Amino acid sequence: HGGRLPEGVRVLSLLTCEWSAPEVEGSVAPRWAHSMNAWRHMVVVFGGHRKREYLNDIALLDTHNLCWVVPADGAEAPGAVPPPRAYHSAALIGNALYVFGGEDS
Repeated sequence: HGGRLPEGVRVLSLLTCEWSAPEVEGSVAPRWAHSMNAWRHMVVVFGGHRKREYLNDIALLDTHNLCWVVPADGAEAPGAVPPPRAYHSAALIGNALYVFGGEDS
């Protein structure tokens, strides 16, 4: 990726086909090749690629309060955390995020 990564969240109204750039509290490192899935009123972001680094972090965008919710540094989910990856697929079914494939180097 040779270009500059755009920052911020963009929202498309499916009723008016109009784009907006709402003010969102907090931030998440810019990335590409990540997955995003809707869960309740949140958008779940997993992994992706930043500069020369593959990621396996999780961030939640709270769409009701327009703020990022990021687990505290050092806080890990129990179980086997997937290795860092980009260009993967993910599906959210019920309360579970299924991650498959991708690349890690």
